[in-house]
Amino acid sequence: MAPKILTGLDIKFPAGSRFDLTKHPACRSTLKPIEQKGLVSVCPAKSQYGTGEAKVILGSTPLTFPVHSYILDPIGFDRGKTEIEFDVVLNPKSSNPLGFFFGPNISGSNFDVGLPDDAKFMIHPVLFDLHFPPSTIDGHAVLRAPATCPSNGHWQASFTASFIDHTKQTKTIMLPCRR
Repeated sequence: MAPKILTGLDIKFPAGSRFDLTKHPACRSTLKPIEQKGLVSVCPAKSQYGTGEAKVILGSTPLTFPVHSYILDPIGFDRGKTEIEFDVVLNPKSSNPLGFFFGPNISGSNFDVGLPDDAKFMIHPVLFDLHFPPSTIDGHAVLRAPATCPSNGHWQASFTASFIDHTKQTKTIMLPCRR
């Protein structure tokens, strides 16, 4: 069976989680340098917020690649709204790597990622592991967890992958918390 074409990801952080991008250092850039070089090359290290790894099957080829996210303050695009952007380079060791960047729509504790058209090809996700570190900038947290921990000692989160055939796969994740 051929892998499905991935079209989007929806990450639901624990209910009550909030993103606040206002105090973390941001990368200020116009669109052209980011399109030509990628966020990793254009943005200062201090604007990075989150790293991870993804494993996919592209066509029939398994690939593993790094994922970097940055806080971006766009100049002249995306309505100038500060956002989180992901920088992805598929098969970074090849002579012709395929790179793209995309930003999720953040609404409360939901993180909705529609992949850009150039990323919609035969991708079957195997692993998506992304870590958002606690912020240490003047006690400010970009991602703030809910104020209270449920009685079972775990917050519930979920990760849903959407595919071009309109099917979805959801994985529920239980995150430990302190009561």
